[in-house]
Amino acid sequence: MLSFLTYFTGTVDIFHLQKAFPTSNWKDDYNQNKKVNARILFIDPFTRAVGLTQSSPYIFDHSKVIVDRGFGLLLEVPTSPIPTPKICRSRSHVRVQILGFRHLEGLAMGVLKSSAFEGSVFTHSDVKPGMVVRAKVTVVDNFGAIVQFPSGVKSLCPLRHISEFEIAKPRKKFQVGAELQFRVLGCKSKRITVTHKKALVKSKLGIVSSYADATGGLITHGWITKIENHGCFVRFYNGVQGFASRFYRNGRQAWQ
Repeated sequence: MLSFLTYFTGTVDIFHLQKAFPTSNWKDDYNQNKKVNARILFIDPFTRAVGLTQSSPYIFDHSKVIVDRGFGLLLEVPTSPIPTPKICRSRSHVRVQILGFRHLEGLAMGVLKSSAFEGSVFTHSDVKPGMVVRAKVTVVDNFGAIVQFPSGVKSLCPLRHISEFEIAKPRKKFQVGAELQFRVLGCKSKRITVTHKKALVKSKLGIVSSYADATGGLITHGWITKIENHGCFVRFYNGVQGFASRFYRNGRQAWQ
């Protein structure tokens, strides 16, 4: 994110950094308060978002002109060392999943891989608390595991949700590459958390993902997060929390 003209801020997409093909450690080239040159690409009047670019303009000679009656005038620029191979016939109909937009070029970026259409999750907006999903384990560490849906969306399975019991070494439970079933705990700011607890994944009871769902007499599954002398705190989906108090009846200790 860049600040310019005192009062304005804008973002630079990774495709528009100073280097045309940034490396994995491109963040090392930038630090706070560093002064750089950038050009305004677009201004969205609805969200007031400002897009910037640091890349220099490209000039190609001998570009091939293609006239498309539906889209307009297209230019095929020469590539090096060989042209990009064509995997689809011109004018053919294909199924594509939109990943994002390039405002400067006026194009939408998509993917044609068949794996992107597997399952019910294509983007973060498709994720709903309580839904059961199948995902592949990509990273296992002391904090838990990172799992990836077939569409490429990633989520976190916290250490306490890897198993029903406390696990000191999660690598003994999860193996990278394994495809397992999970249930979505919540999705906030594109950060998705899931659980692999069998009692939650295979539960047939109702899902409490908002305080409006917590009606009188409802029986559902949750997990204990903290135990006190006067009761315990129980968490449900999407950050909903509850408290189970302890009381005495007929001289016997019970939970409510």
